[in-house]
Amino acid sequence: MSIRLGARRLTRRFGPVVANDGIDFAAAPGTIHALVGGNGAGKSTLMRILQGVDQPDEGEVILNDEAVRLGGPADAYRRGVGMVHQEFMLSPPLTLLENLILGREPMAHGLIDQRKALRDAEALAASAGVKMDWRLRV
Repeated sequence: MSIRLGARRLTRRFGPVVANDGIDFAAAPGTIHALVGGNGAGKSTLMRILQGVDQPDEGEVILNDEAVRLGGPADAYRRGVGMVHQEFMLSPPLTLLENLILGREPMAHGLIDQRKALRDAEALAASAGVKMDWRLRV
């Protein structure tokens, strides 16, 4: 597989405003990318399309070398595509761990499995090479 997630000739318009104009983007498996640009450059629009929130007017979303139509964020997530939102998307009353698992809490016997959540969070932090105090509130 050469493209894990990408876009081919992707265009998105909002009335007369062209937010994305023929964008080509390709992220190989296991790579990390950053989108940089000024306000109004179309970064958020592109990410919303790649996450399945919006649909392109033209072009294709590429997933695992195939053109796909994402039915929404849940569909993208099932296919292994998630989005790390900016800090305003966090819930301040919750801990870092609670924010991390929000909406996909590991369950055991009808309750949130805190031990599994913490193990998974620690593994994630280790893979990123960071140490976290998951009990801290945002």
